[in-house]
Amino acid sequence: MKTITFGTIMHMSKGKKPKKEAAEPQSGFLPYVDIQAFEKGQIASYANGENCLPCEDGDILIVCDGSRSGLVGFALKGYVGSTLAIISADGMSPKYLYYFLQSLYPLLNTRNKEPEHRISIRMC
Repeated sequence: MKTITFGTIMHMSKGKKPKKEAAEPQSGFLPYVDIQAFEKGQIASYANGENCLPCEDGDILIVCDGSRSGLVGFALKGYVGSTLAIISADGMSPKYLYYFLQSLYPLLNTRNKEPEHRISIRMC
């Protein structure tokens, strides 16, 4: 078994604030996936995609800013909110990555200024 640094296998892309938002669905607009959307399935706004990071159903999202840093959840098809990021890791299925990150929530939430790449894991 060898120990690897999570940052060497992790890929993360931070969401952005859209240029155009709407409170109701419109043609060409998709859900703007914020914490409420991925946690409770409640869509507060929609975006046209300009200046946005797209996400697909089942992508893993992680909260990057604020008091809920480190919270993870599954995306729905739309655009990633500005306080969230899509995260993936080489060699880990999305489901495994979700549970792995969920187990680290207390650490990630209290040490949100420290990069995730300092987390080491053992792999067979």
